[in-house]
Amino acid sequence: MPWYAYIWTTRAIDKCSQHGVSQDDFEFVMLNSENETTGHVVNDVQRFATQGETEDGRWIKCVYEKFDDTTIIPITAFENRDL
Repeated sequence: MPWYAYIWTTRAIDKCSQHGVSQDDFEFVMLNSENETTGHVVNDVQRFATQGETEDGRWIKCVYEKFDDTTIIPITAFENRDL
């Protein structure tokens, strides 16, 4: 189980909220998922995605950037109904 510190921006909180995903949902999935995938590069920064189940049973995808090995910067999250 990985542990991360989070650098939450107002924009990321708003984007997650627009999709019905709370900060707690995002952090729960990050803590309990081990299926990181490499996404695309935005403004010369590599983005990553992880998907998993929230405490209330929804499957979400979390998109983020790595600040360092133990700190991530959330970008957005949304329900992944394809799973």
